[in-house]
Amino acid sequence: MTTSPYRYLPIAQFTPAAELLAGEEPDYFYYQLRTERDLLDRIQHRLHFFDLTGKPARNLPELTVACDFTGYHEPAVALEQGTISVMQEGSPSHLSVHNIMPVTPDYPPMLQDNSGWPLLSCLASPPILLFTPEGMRHFLRLFNHYTEFNRPLSRHIQRHIDGIIQVEESLIDRMKLGCPVRGCLLSLTLNPDCYANPGEMYRFCRLIHEAMACFVSQSTFVKLDVSTPNQKILWEFKEVYGARMEM
Repeated sequence: MTTSPYRYLPIAQFTPAAELLAGEEPDYFYYQLRTERDLLDRIQHRLHFFDLTGKPARNLPELTVACDFTGYHEPAVALEQGTISVMQEGSPSHLSVHNIMPVTPDYPPMLQDNSGWPLLSCLASPPILLFTPEGMRHFLRLFNHYTEFNRPLSRHIQRHIDGIIQVEESLIDRMKLGCPVRGCLLSLTLNPDCYANPGEMYRFCRLIHEAMACFVSQSTFVKLDVSTPNQKILWEFKEVYGARMEM
């Protein structure tokens, strides 16, 4: 029986030590705070403890736990488009900003244990199958896991996906460290009627812009240009280099 006092460390400092226990009672425990949402979209905070083997601690010594929770100012949820204009400290004084969409809550977490398998399968596909209107819609639908328990949110996501009118791919070149690099230019045409405001459409384009890097190798890049039927070029996103490892 160990005589040293018990110590509690964050799970980030966990080091497997099962082979060192040799039947002795461990004097280290690790804790982890998990924030989740239930089916009614209520926030739940749970504090979990683990032993030195990484398994849930079943027989904890008696202890008192005090927690400090820092949340956000509730009226901030009601802020509308154009009402946020305060920049972070250190920003250039000659610049002014405002929010292009109202404040929205985070999406609830995915609950299905096997929900990620179709997404992983899609990420293994070649770019030529995804840089098309139907291929891109199919990929984005894999993120819509809310049809069973949050139908309004599911319809909201689907409406954004249905806003994709056309996707055109072309090859472009850039110079990187003095060497030419070939990449893909995606010209995306969206229907603005499928988005509540320009901010929603911009956020949707940012998601596509960052996700497309998963389909090309690290030796190339993807650049996204966004337009609407009535406007030739609405936004030009800078190139992002691929995330796939070279084979």
